[in-house]
Amino acid sequence: RARKDCDMSLIPARIVVSIALFCAPFLLFIALSKGHNAGMILIIPIFGGVPAIIAALLIFWPIEAMLNNAGVGWMKNLAIPLAGCLIAFLFFLIAGWKFGNLDVVLRNLAKNPGDLLVWSVFGGAWGVVWRLTELIAKWIGLVRG
Repeated sequence: RARKDCDMSLIPARIVVSIALFCAPFLLFIALSKGHNAGMILIIPIFGGVPAIIAALLIFWPIEAMLNNAGVGWMKNLAIPLAGCLIAFLFFLIAGWKFGNLDVVLRNLAKNPGDLLVWSVFGGAWGVVWRLTELIAKWIGLVRG
């Protein structure tokens, strides 16, 4: 029986599918590469994986639930990728604060804003992939839309 919206019971499956979709281009790059150092590109999903999973549980799913409850579920396709872009900034701030180096983190981000930009783009891509999982669930009939 199909559910009304993607509820909490589908979150583990959505995380697994999101990881597979997100890592697929990196694995394809490795498969098509002739260089022996191509595997180094996997550092992106490895370093980004833990924050991405935490963001899916603590940011994406609650935003989806709030927008569904407010009757503006159509905004999820915009709100989730935008929230994904903020994941990197939040995790840099939390890590800096937690380890007592917030001033160092902020100084490094000010010197090299491209680092934050790259991770923000990956966060936005994670948000898009996350939204695709709900669309896939609707397409295969797990969720009524």
